[in-house]
Amino acid sequence: MSEYSRLKIMLGGVPLGCDNIGDEATLASAVGIFRRLMPECELTVCTAKQRETASKFNCNTLPLYGFDRSPLSEFRRVVANYDLFIWFGATGLSDYPETACALLENSQKAGVATVVWNVGMNNVFNPMLYSLAGKKLKLCKLLESVTWVDWAAHFEKFIHKRVRKRLADTLGKSRLIVLRDEASLLELRKCASFPQAMVGADSAILQKSVEFESLRWEDHCAQMFNSATKRVALCLSSQSPVGELDDFAAWLDNLNLSENVLTIMLPMNPITDYEFMEKLRSKMKYSQKTIMPRFIEPEEIQCVVAKCNLVISSRLHLMILALNHLIPCIGIARGSKINSFLDQFGLPVAGSTGTVDFNTLDYYAKKYLGANDFSLQGAKVRKKMVKNLSEAESRLKSVLYEINSRI
Repeated sequence: MSEYSRLKIMLGGVPLGCDNIGDEATLASAVGIFRRLMPECELTVCTAKQRETASKFNCNTLPLYGFDRSPLSEFRRVVANYDLFIWFGATGLSDYPETACALLENSQKAGVATVVWNVGMNNVFNPMLYSLAGKKLKLCKLLESVTWVDWAAHFEKFIHKRVRKRLADTLGKSRLIVLRDEASLLELRKCASFPQAMVGADSAILQKSVEFESLRWEDHCAQMFNSATKRVALCLSSQSPVGELDDFAAWLDNLNLSENVLTIMLPMNPITDYEFMEKLRSKMKYSQKTIMPRFIEPEEIQCVVAKCNLVISSRLHLMILALNHLIPCIGIARGSKINSFLDQFGLPVAGSTGTVDFNTLDYYAKKYLGANDFSLQGAKVRKKMVKNLSEAESRLKSVLYEINSRI
């Protein structure tokens, strides 16, 4: 029996099983990494879709601790049976930092080693959680009217400082900290110096694809896709929806006609993104030049996007999957993560979901549809990302060896 057979690893801190295809892509590649480094380790994944995840990855599953109603006392009791808790993937350092910190803290209190693996961090904390709203904001505005002090800004600064201190204290006790890009590491170091932290890459850069012939299309979608000479993949996130939907529909109509393009809408959330892009289609004059296949697995999405000429997206992971095959992308920002990722490739961002820059969008869409000279440049950047990830894997393997030796 292998010396690794007893190592029990719990993967959590990401809202898995909640209809986010990007998170599932990260999970698939992370599982592959951990099993390659320790083939006989026992993996357990925290997810809202326990049965489906167990079947797909042949792993153990647990409830989605931190994101469901399961008490943290239950999590601490369960995690005590493991050797290592790994918080992996997504942009959790800024999207839900205190949720993941609570899982790390409870693991550490139970005597379980912790690792932070290729997590990202935006330059702002999640405004839904860390910006004032409702009665608190009204009270601050009322106080501001009589004191001339921006109390809302002061209070939010206090909240952000508290969160950064918690991140500094909690992550400082982890055995390994790997960020998915340099920008995330710089943001984390605003909390503390973290000299031991390093840059890896999003695990999804290792995502595999299915064979194209195995895809199950609706008949009309397959015919339109196969006969198209130019294909643009599109995903607009419902989380931070594009406000200028009428203008976007008009721009897309014009692109589809002037460039003889087929637009393939690929929802990275098969429920909410699908509904939002159906709304976009309803505003188009020539919606018959679009298709929206119902693929829900990352390996299917990557297979489709690999045969497109261009990707336009406000979802990061659709662009990660596209760039695995060196397909050029145009981002529409929501937070800094899309800018940080595309900057590495020298690819453009056409404004934000609040204000789309249609001039930039139009210029680069026509540029990449006209002639794709991006692949050489993209290959160099991707090679560096793979190298960074490989170096991070080496560090992780050392940590796993050390933990295993003490079992």
